[in-house]
Amino acid sequence: MVDELHTFDGAQGTDLACLIRRLKARLDTPRQHLVCVDDALHQSAI
Repeated sequence: MVDELHTFDGAQGTDLACLIRRLKARLDTPRQHLVCVDDALHQSAI
């Protein structure tokens, strides 16, 4: 689980994407099996 996913951009976003790809490779997940979903709620959205 990654909290505040919307804050990861630039180098941090690249690092996070690399970690997710490495995790998927390590777990040997089938293509389209592990899906990453961002769920954020902001006060302005209410």
